[in-house]
Amino acid sequence: MMMASPGPPGLRCPSARHVAEERRLRDLLSDRLSRDLLRLLNEEIHTDAVLHVGQTRFKVHKAVLWARAQNFYMSIRRRDAGDAFTVQNVEPSEMQAFLKLVYSSPWSVKKREDHILQMVEDQPKSNAEHNHDVCSNVESLTPSSGDNDVSEEFAAQRIETEENHNHDDFSGSETPSYLGKDLLSLFKQSFASDVTIQVEETHFDVHRAILCARSSYFAAMLSGCWAETSQDLIKIEGVKPAEMTVILYSIYGGVMDLPKNIDVGQILSVADMYGLDGLREVAIYTLKRDYCQFFLKPVAGMQQSVLECLHIAHLVGEEPLYTSCMQWVEKYFVKCWSERNFANLPVDLQKSCLNVLVQSLVSINQLTAFISSL
Repeated sequence: MMMASPGPPGLRCPSARHVAEERRLRDLLSDRLSRDLLRLLNEEIHTDAVLHVGQTRFKVHKAVLWARAQNFYMSIRRRDAGDAFTVQNVEPSEMQAFLKLVYSSPWSVKKREDHILQMVEDQPKSNAEHNHDVCSNVESLTPSSGDNDVSEEFAAQRIETEENHNHDDFSGSETPSYLGKDLLSLFKQSFASDVTIQVEETHFDVHRAILCARSSYFAAMLSGCWAETSQDLIKIEGVKPAEMTVILYSIYGGVMDLPKNIDVGQILSVADMYGLDGLREVAIYTLKRDYCQFFLKPVAGMQQSVLECLHIAHLVGEEPLYTSCMQWVEKYFVKCWSERNFANLPVDLQKSCLNVLVQSLVSINQLTAFISSL
C-alpha cells in the first residue's frame, strides 16, 4: 500500500469548513459511543454484577460503574462482597434513570452520582416521606438545560488524556465526550479487565463487554462459537501493536485523532475489518484535513498530498473520498499532472484522471456550442 506522508506543512488553518467537519465528527463519534454503551446495558452483554434495588435486579458492568461513577461503585462495594450488591433508599425507577446516564450520557455524571450517593447513605425515610420525593428525584436525573452548557463547554475545549500506559503516540488525543474520556481512562488503568489481547509481544488488558458493544468483529469472536470465546488470552495476527492501540483507543474513547506517522490507508482497511465505523470516519477526516485541506484552493505541496489521498482512496475503495479527490485533481489538473506523484500513480489511475478530464472538457465544449447556437 502506498505510504502517505503526514500531509503538507502549514495547512491546518481553522477554516469554516474545517470547523464544521470537526463538529460533525465530534457529534457522530459521541452519539455512536453513547448508543453502543446504552445497548451494552439494555442487552445485558457480558454483565459481571447485579444491583438489587427493592424487588428489581439490574445487571451491570463493574468496569463501567468504576469508570463513570467511582464513588458510587466504591460505596456499594463496601457494603457487599462478591458480584451482587444491595442498594437501599432508592426506587428502581431512580436507579434505572441513573444507570442510563452512567452508560450513555456524553456529560459528566458527577452531580447525579452525588445525588444517588446521598440517598444511598442517608438513613431510611418513612414510606410517606420517600414516596413524596420519588417524582422529583427521578426528574432531577434527567439532563437539564445546565447540562447542555456542560456539553457546549466540552465541545469548546480539548480533553487531554493521561500520558501513561506507554501510548506516547496518543499523547494529547481528544475524545468527543466525557463518556469517551472516562472509558479511555478505564482502558489505560485496566480496572476489572477480563481478557488480554496479544499482538506480537505486546499485551492489552481489555473488557469483553466493551469490545463486543463497539466492534462487530470482536462481538463475533467473543460471543459466538469461536475458540476465543472462552479464552482469557487472545492472540491476534495481521495487525501491528501500534494499529491495535489505535483500534482500542477508538473502541474505548472514540478518539478524534490518529497518531503521527501512522499509515492512514492501513487504518482505513483495519477499521473495515474490525467493523469500526467511527475509526473509519476519523481516518477519512484525517485524510481530508491533513492531505486535502478539505479541498480548498491549492497551496504549496497540496497537489502532492491530494494525489496520495487519491491513491489511498482508490486502494481501499473509499468511493466518496475518491470522487472528491478526482474532482479536485480535474479542476487543478495543470498543477497536479506536473507533479512527480502523478507519474508514480498506477497507470489505470492515471487513465481514470485523463478520462475524467476529457469528459469535463467535452461537456464544456458542448455547453459552449449550445450557447453559441442561441
